[in-house]
Amino acid sequence: MQQPQRLADRHVSDVWHDERTGEAIVGDRSVPVRTVLDLLAVTSPEDLARARPDLSQADIQAALRYAAEVPLVDLNDYEGLGLVVQRDTGVRYSNQTGGGSVHHPELEGLFIPLPDPRRGIARRLTSHFTGPKWRGGCDRGIDDETARFIDGLIGARYWIGPLHVDRDQLQRSEEAWIWVRLGDPDDVKKIYGERIEPSLHGVRDARAVLTWPNSD
Repeated sequence: MQQPQRLADRHVSDVWHDERTGEAIVGDRSVPVRTVLDLLAVTSPEDLARARPDLSQADIQAALRYAAEVPLVDLNDYEGLGLVVQRDTGVRYSNQTGGGSVHHPELEGLFIPLPDPRRGIARRLTSHFTGPKWRGGCDRGIDDETARFIDGLIGARYWIGPLHVDRDQLQRSEEAWIWVRLGDPDDVKKIYGERIEPSLHGVRDARAVLTWPNSD
């Protein structure tokens, strides 16, 4: 199996991130840190190293250091629609994504809950990704048709500023984890009128991820 391209973690040695998803991984076989931690919940580090030849004691200890030292917010229990704006905050956010593939990408930044009355937008997104086009299997990028569909849903809806799917990041997007661009918040006044103040300041032309509950 081809191994993912990797980027070294900035805080913990011997931990990398999948270049496409941002998920934290360890070892020569790029085992997700989340997998290591789940296994350690039912076995000791020594027994795990014996049972998994793709994991050394150093890999296991690196996963434990990452869990202890890097703040990570799991959005899996968050039932709404939200935006993770990419910033150097020291806090990483993750969610279950990719439909049936159940990925756990990560992104460092700040989290902004987005209003979604009666979960109308989230439901339409889920219907799109579980419908005949993707059938719950969108886990390796989206196409421009889906990007246009999402643009039509989010567009100029929010007072944080205009949003649109980032066409440079289509291959990094998947169900419940869509890369977008956040425009100038001052454009809110152009869209809604001068009396409306944007609800986000100090962030312009930023990359972000739109996320919502995964279908699986």
